[in-house]
Amino acid sequence: MLCLMENLVRSLGLFLALGAFPASASTISGAADLIGTTYDVTIGNQGQNAGELAGMTVTALFASGPQVVCTFAIVGADSMCAGVGFNVFISPATSETHSATWVISNLRTAGAGNQLLSVEFNGIPGNTAFNPDVDDSKGGNPGHPNVNATCGQTQTKGFGNCRSAETTSGGTTLAEAQVLYFNALQLSGSSPNLDLWAGLRLTFTNNAVTFGGGQVFEFKIDTDFLGSASISTPEPSTFGMAGLALAFLAARRHLTKNS
Repeated sequence: MLCLMENLVRSLGLFLALGAFPASASTISGAADLIGTTYDVTIGNQGQNAGELAGMTVTALFASGPQVVCTFAIVGADSMCAGVGFNVFISPATSETHSATWVISNLRTAGAGNQLLSVEFNGIPGNTAFNPDVDDSKGGNPGHPNVNATCGQTQTKGFGNCRSAETTSGGTTLAEAQVLYFNALQLSGSSPNLDLWAGLRLTFTNNAVTFGGGQVFEFKIDTDFLGSASISTPEPSTFGMAGLALAFLAARRHLTKNS
């Protein structure tokens, strides 16, 4: 707990000190998705406050390596993931995630090797789903998550208050990020519809403008609270089709070999 409090003090000190300077325009410039491992889920609540992120893990990769992992917990009045050399916090913990500001702080000193290359959020341990906007009218890649898009109360897709990953004006780094949503979630008995994801990764791709030590990156993203989550298993018919395909390939290989 003492380590968490020291990390929080360092982060807040860095945040306040950098706040004395004009805010920079950090950017999330693109969104992609990777179905990956699929999960069958039930929705516990179409909305989530920051305190309910407890258990979610975050993995940060620095230029000098290795990866650093932390776990979200409530620290004082805030929801925080405190890692070695970095942290992520939302203040206060009672904030709704779709409207709260997520603050990533690079606590390392400025210098070679201390740049943050990527930050990855795994929601499953914290019963959390990322819920970006996939409304085709918002532009972007139809049927796939958009970037920098906020859902309206009247939209027909999503849950009304959903928000795709987007930066805020309070960040102090000019770093440019790409967002990847990965590991698709599907409501039990349904197929993935690409609007619920187990993971989110921010990759800082512009090598000319890095997310260096002593800098802060801010963004917003909507999440939902999961009632349950389990890795999807193929239907028996899927196994049958796979077996037929393997048998066909084996027979074809045998005929080719003997011809």
